[in-house]
Amino acid sequence: MPMLSIIAPCHNEEGTLPLFFNEVNAAISKIKTDHQGLSVELILVDDGSTDSTLEIIKSSA
Repeated sequence: MPMLSIIAPCHNEEGTLPLFFNEVNAAISKIKTDHQGLSVELILVDDGSTDSTLEIIKSSA
């Protein structure tokens, strides 16, 4: 099965992550609808954030 990996670096993004999740989930849904059988994974990389970015990422997993 083909796979698409979306990798997003994150650094102090606590204010933007909710919007990012909404937008990327909508895009992933469209991609999966348009390309049946495609597996999609989202990889978020926290780069030493000093805010609650990592906690938000973990809670959305």
